[in-house]
Amino acid sequence: MLRMRVTPMMIGIAVLMMISWAAAVVLSPPANRHWTWMIVAVSAGIMAGGVLRRAYRPAVSGGPPPVLPLDQYVVPFTLPPSPPLVGRDAEIETIAGHLRRDDGTPRIVVIHGVPGIGKTALAINAARVLAEYFTGGAIFASLSEFARESQHGEPDPRDVLVGFIDALQGQGETIPEGLEGRRNRYQDLIRRARGKVLVVLDDASSAEAVMALLPDAVNCSVLVTARSPLPIEGALTMPVLGALDEAHAKRLLTSLVGADRVVGEDDAVSEIVMRSQGSPLALQLAAASIASRPNWSLAATVETMRENTGQADDRAPDGALDLSFALLTEDEQQAVLLIGLLDKRVFEPWTLGALLDRPEPTAWRLCDRLVDARLLEHVMDDATGVAAFRVLEHVWAYARARMGQHRPVEALQRLEDLQQARMELDLRDLLRDEVYTEFERGKLSWALRNARRALARARENLEQTRRELDQANNGDPVVTSREATRTLTRHNQAREAEALVLAALAEVLAELGGVDDVIEVAESALGAQSSQARARALRCKGKALRRQRRFLEAREVLHLALEVAGNEPQSEQIRILRELAITVSSLHRFEEGMAAVQRALSRCEQAEVLGNLRASILWAKSVLLFDEFKQTGDPQWLQAAEETLDTAAETAEKHAQLLWLAWVDHQRARVKRAQGRFDVARSIAYQAIEGFAHMRHRYGSARCRLEIGLTYLDQGLPQEALPLLEEARQTFSFCGDRWIEADTVKALGEARQQLGLRQGTLHELRVALSHGLPTPSAHNGSR
Repeated sequence: MLRMRVTPMMIGIAVLMMISWAAAVVLSPPANRHWTWMIVAVSAGIMAGGVLRRAYRPAVSGGPPPVLPLDQYVVPFTLPPSPPLVGRDAEIETIAGHLRRDDGTPRIVVIHGVPGIGKTALAINAARVLAEYFTGGAIFASLSEFARESQHGEPDPRDVLVGFIDALQGQGETIPEGLEGRRNRYQDLIRRARGKVLVVLDDASSAEAVMALLPDAVNCSVLVTARSPLPIEGALTMPVLGALDEAHAKRLLTSLVGADRVVGEDDAVSEIVMRSQGSPLALQLAAASIASRPNWSLAATVETMRENTGQADDRAPDGALDLSFALLTEDEQQAVLLIGLLDKRVFEPWTLGALLDRPEPTAWRLCDRLVDARLLEHVMDDATGVAAFRVLEHVWAYARARMGQHRPVEALQRLEDLQQARMELDLRDLLRDEVYTEFERGKLSWALRNARRALARARENLEQTRRELDQANNGDPVVTSREATRTLTRHNQAREAEALVLAALAEVLAELGGVDDVIEVAESALGAQSSQARARALRCKGKALRRQRRFLEAREVLHLALEVAGNEPQSEQIRILRELAITVSSLHRFEEGMAAVQRALSRCEQAEVLGNLRASILWAKSVLLFDEFKQTGDPQWLQAAEETLDTAAETAEKHAQLLWLAWVDHQRARVKRAQGRFDVARSIAYQAIEGFAHMRHRYGSARCRLEIGLTYLDQGLPQEALPLLEEARQTFSFCGDRWIEADTVKALGEARQQLGLRQGTLHELRVALSHGLPTPSAHNGSR
């Protein structure tokens, strides 16, 4: 039975929140007080809902969440889209009959067969056929995906259960820590579901992986796919072995390439089907190759296939891939074969370029085409965004088998030579010439690409030195103590280089509007001993914390960055002082901010080479002056901000700093709006948009659109403001800056209120807050 539990902590939090809200209303400017009341009301409603959800829970601590009322229960359905499937009606009927049984025995079906035979397609289609029977929902997990993310090669049930629990429980409920807590919550949610539930576990590698996820509730059935039979007690084991007959194979091919592609191509369709030998995988791969050549007729495709088949190697073990291989161009075929020489399935295009003796951009294009042919897949593993490719397991085995014992000596030597050259490359020079130089010029897409490529090189070097270090530590008699010392030195240097690149990448991501990813990347660099890398990473982290309105934390981090940068080049110290000035301005510490600005300007004057930083420091000074005007209302500060920005613009133009010139224009538009010169403000903001657009700087463009929308609101022209604010909000949602997005939501609400759409205003705020956007708050509007 549920009963209300109001704890002293709840009462204390409620009292503190009420005092804070009252203070916010009293201290807010009269012109904005109606907005403060509206935000307080929405926040109070959301908080009250959260308190009540927690108050009306079972009395036992850590117990299960309550059963949701029928009108709030959302049936979970996480199945992926249905892949094309033909000729499996009998199998679906068998599966449905077993899973719908009600005789008290386990309702588990294990579909097994070789890769590509259609196990997953059969399971998903069967689950969708059974959707009406499983009224409690259907949840899906690809266990092979979780296995790839695991360090042990097996799926971690804790990670799988997170998705299951999230799908089954109510919105806003927390997920327990630890395997036992998650398993208990999962079992309880299944038992309390509003009907029968189907669990689909795809590509299981072992019975143990399945057993860890089997629910014990009588209202649940489980459908598993695997490459081999799994010894699970009570399960119906169902092999998928038979190839499709000709009629079904033609139907599948038609569904894959489109009915319009097969019209008048009966002979070509028949030959493709014949060569596929009824294998669903062969037909799917062939269809992918055909789809990538939309201007080819099927007859032309078949002719290419005939020519290439004559060159096929009889050692190929996988007939399903023969057809797809024959449809590739000569360059693509060579690429597939050489990929089989790699010792890892995940690789970067430069390795393929070395093997092929082709430039890296050519290798990228080949990899992209092999992705289209479904022979490779893109992978991107963390917040850094470093891209690579992964060859599918059966394709890798196919390529290695076709190569047999043949080892192209010249190709392997080119790869080894390039690996050595990449290790000897000074990453500091690369960062200076290809990342920071492009960054200062405003070529952000190039800077981002080059930073990611530099990180890939740094990680290669680190992995290589780690292997050498392991060899030395394992007592290899060939490795002398002097060599071991040199290896350790190289390993430490590789770690420092990686940290420097991570810090550079964090800076580029921060400029593009990143927040969470910036913090994650910056913290990855903080483990290094290099003071240069740590100072830069701390500065970027401080900037991200400022964007999160965590001003005191940001100030603390930036002071730490100054300490770390004590012996570093003055350019980094100047950048930290610039960020510190902006941060303390948000805390209304004008004197502290101006002191930081003066220190930075003094150092720029001491070293002429640092003059290129002067524009950015003047921009920061203008932000301080503008904030002081907003605090005091004294127009002298606004005039001083305008004069400072004029000097900043001249300096940026002198050094051809397009990036800072655009940010200066954005700040100038803010000053003009404060002066009531709305047309001039919009003209300058549109000029800034042109600069940001030239740099492909979506975040900067969105900041300008927000500013233009605010000028229309100040003029009482909400209809003109709405489309600009909507576009800005959409961009911010992709960039990751949820805080400026929340400010944009507030502006949208004000526009709707001016249009008399009061209900829509409240809804906009509720949706924004419930989706995790922070409450809009006053800030200095800096980048």
